[in-house]
Amino acid sequence: MVTASLEGVTVLTCSVHIPAWGVPWADVELDEPAELSGSVTLQLPGLSLVGTIMSGGPWHGRARYRIAAGAGGWGSSVASKAYTNDAGVKLWTVLRDAAAACGETVDAYTVSGTVGAHYVREAGPASRALQLLADRAWYVGEDGVTRLGAREATTYNGDAPRMRKDPDQLCLELAADDLAGLVPGATVSDGQGGSVTAVDVVHRLTGGKLRTTVWGELGGSSRVGSALHRLVAQIRAADRYRGVWEYRIVSQSGERLALQPVRVSTGMPDLHAVRVRPGVPGVRADHALGSRVLVTFVDADPARPVVVGFEDADSSGFDPDELLVDAGDVSVDAGLTGAITLAAGTAYLFPWESATSIEAVCNLLTQVVTQIGLQIPGPMNGAALATNWPAILNAAIPACVAGTIAPYKAALIAALLAKAPDPTMNLPGVGWPGVNGS
Repeated sequence: MVTASLEGVTVLTCSVHIPAWGVPWADVELDEPAELSGSVTLQLPGLSLVGTIMSGGPWHGRARYRIAAGAGGWGSSVASKAYTNDAGVKLWTVLRDAAAACGETVDAYTVSGTVGAHYVREAGPASRALQLLADRAWYVGEDGVTRLGAREATTYNGDAPRMRKDPDQLCLELAADDLAGLVPGATVSDGQGGSVTAVDVVHRLTGGKLRTTVWGELGGSSRVGSALHRLVAQIRAADRYRGVWEYRIVSQSGERLALQPVRVSTGMPDLHAVRVRPGVPGVRADHALGSRVLVTFVDADPARPVVVGFEDADSSGFDPDELLVDAGDVSVDAGLTGAITLAAGTAYLFPWESATSIEAVCNLLTQVVTQIGLQIPGPMNGAALATNWPAILNAAIPACVAGTIAPYKAALIAALLAKAPDPTMNLPGVGWPGVNGS
């Protein structure tokens, strides 16, 4: 049985993604609700990943975290900066300053050369400097240090059982108990006379078992395969823009997202200022950085990328930092109209306009009360809630929000008092399942 730990806490499940270039990252679930933050080290057999917690926390008696290798700073925004040197602006100077601005560390021994007599670092994600000056030729190592150049070419000599091979996707799955040597740049034999040169490597731990998936670059490593792939790509250049691709959120500016492909072996480019079309009207969000999204291209047009999907409920990036639902200017019971922000540590945004009854309005408030841990005393019926709502509104909701609700408090209480309590608990109020009333 394989074991792993994060800062000494036992890991139940984890998924570690190591690309040939860019930033490795990991999703981790711990067996106890340990509260961790900042720099951490994830330990698996044959792999030690030094990174920074980007999101997550205790969850249902356990804990979930998303970790980025290094300081987790390359996705943060930095200001524009101009350089001038008649002898040539050193590449090291530009990258050193970008790294310092976002808290990362660059290995000076991998950086050389100049970028001309004048250079202006763009404002935006710090990684832009790396992408412009070393496109697909930089990576954050498992030790947390950023390096320029390609990863070292090696050969994996381990005897891990080969579980599955997909020649179409150039994908090979292994059941290794020790991950040493399974990194991008390694050539891994398939046990059948062929091999895959790793571009993306994904390690997954579930139920004490490790599985490693190695992805090669589409087109293969042979001259014939690569030539054929390039020929087809030229003839059918738009084909890659007809699919759905998985990306990670690097940064957000207003409603637009900067994205990087989850698997660099797909050959898909980084994307900037991408619009979000979530599939339902009236919804927008401040997204969790590092969370994964699904991207497609409208009419197969490379100039029209859109985000159309988000993390599933079992992933650590499922919860956005903030969510706004706006249903327009529609009246509801008791004259409760307008939009309101309910904050309890994290922002929860609910629209009064979407409520169809007084019970539905109270249901929204009840959810917030539950999130901040306040128990509603008494039986769950209209009369009891009417008695307790003044205290709930004043104590549970922050003062600024309570002030916004204040004009409607009397109407809320009056509507609740008008409900006839049902001691049999069999008659839920309209729009408020589980709460009794007429």
